[in-house]
Amino acid sequence: MPMEITLDSDKFDEHQMELLYHVAAEIRDALSAAGLHGEKLQKTTEDLTFGIAALFDGSRLLEFEGKQLRPFLAFALNDDATKLLGAEGGSWMHEYAVGAAEQVCEESVGEES
Repeated sequence: MPMEITLDSDKFDEHQMELLYHVAAEIRDALSAAGLHGEKLQKTTEDLTFGIAALFDGSRLLEFEGKQLRPFLAFALNDDATKLLGAEGGSWMHEYAVGAAEQVCEESVGEES
């Protein structure tokens, strides 16, 4: 069954932001469970979220078998993943990573109060 890719930067941006918030929340939760709190928790969450986002969107140079390894992020729009949502040039989520991590860390502080 052929795949259909829809390129829609605005809709894609919404999806990548949602994914990024989930990534940051998972990182925050794991670090918190490991005993990190406060500023150290936030800084480490930011650093890891940025690093993972840079891997997802290919902004960090990677090689495989002597050639550039460049991921292309897309989102399935149906159950069998034959309809995909992408953006021309791929993801740019690393640009949002620190802000997303800050937000999820602030949310966890609000939950503790």
